Amino acid sequence: MPSRGGANALEERHPLDKTEIAKLLEITKETPIINNAVKVLYTSGMRLSELYKFKVNKVNDVIVYDLTDREIKLKNKPSYRIIPIHRSIDMELLKQMPSQPILSRAINGIIREQISEDSRKVLYSLRHSFASHLKNNKVEPTVISELMGHSHQTMTLQRYASSYDVEILKEAIDTLGNM
Repeated sequence: MPSRGGANALEERHPLDKTEIAKLLEITKETPIINNAVKVLYTSGMRLSELYKFKVNKVNDVIVYDLTDREIKLKNKPSYRIIPIHRSIDMELLKQMPSQPILSRAINGIIREQISEDSRKVLYSLRHSFASHLKNNKVEPTVISELMGHSHQTMTLQRYASSYDVEILKEAIDTLGNM
């Protein structure tokens, strides 16, 4: 998939492996707001900019990040979606999210200084980790695409198939395990 400068996304960013995710969560444990933000980004696959645009909602008894409001500006049409909230998320801390620059600096600093020397492992790697770990957990690619706000691969799914039920999306999020 093309990306900035013609490089593909994996040449630009590498996912954090499960050990690196665990280490990042351990290091940020002393700063609960940052720790919660790491969990949100890793368990939702949201882009950093989306972190500041969702509303919490309930769909069929499932609590979700709701990015369906057409009044908000998102990257593209498939970006308007719902994502079930992982059980590890502290709902009260969601209301105290640090500013985008502070969060970005904090997480990138920790990754660079304490997690990996690979310059392609950064905050955005959490989005790559989300996709990679779901894929490795054998979650259907179309479910991963919908959770991430990507277009489906075929005309049938793009144009004619309805969205997955929120319960199926929640099962995918739950495969990420306990934190």
